[in-house]
Formats: sequence, structure tokens, C-alpha cells
Amino acid sequence: MFYRERGDWRVHGFVVMSNHVHVVASQVSRGLSYVVRDFKKWVWRQLLSPGHGDLWERRFDDNAIQSRKEMEDVVAYVHNNPVRVGLVRRPEDFFWSSARNYAGLTPVAMEVDAEW
Repeated sequence: MFYRERGDWRVHGFVVMSNHVHVVASQVSRGLSYVVRDFKKWVWRQLLSPGHGDLWERRFDDNAIQSRKEMEDVVAYVHNNPVRVGLVRRPEDFFWSSARNYAGLTPVAMEVDAEW
């Protein structure tokens, strides 16, 4: 999350599931591939210790968000992933999600940039 703190990119929403991750991010000065790489590194360090194998596929899908409404819809979709699979009743109950940030709860897994 060094690049977020340094101001190279912003994270607007995320959820870390057991088999996939969703990140809603925007670049300020570094490309999206750096955002994805750095987020994967951060999650890997949080969940695993070195020498325990691969965690990620080598691909990612990106989609350009065109409006504030679309951003709100995408973040809501991301936040509802744990609810859809039955892990929690409410998005903010899932620790590895930015839904906690938006609900004003602490602790959070990672700070996010709520301003779009």
C-alpha cells in the first residue's frame, strides 16, 4: 500500500475473497498494472509467509468506470460479494472489505480513498 500512501494511486473499494479479489482503484501517476501488482503483494504478505506457494493468477481484468453512479454500483457489487456467497449477512461484517471503511467501522483491513 506504499504507492497509495505515496499518492501514486487511489483505492476506492476492495474485497478479498478466498478465491478472488476485487479492487476498485484509480491511477494518479502509475499504471494499473503497478496497482494490481502492489495490491497482490500486500495481500500475500498479510495472508501468507514466504515459501508457501503461489496465491495469484498472472492476469487481471480492468474496466474503465465512466460515471459516479457507475462507481457507486461497482463498489456496492464488490462489497456484496461476501453476502452473496453466505459468509456474512451485511457487507460491513466482512473484515477483508472496504465496506467497513464506508460504514465508519474500525478496525479496517486497509484505508481507502472515499473521494472519487
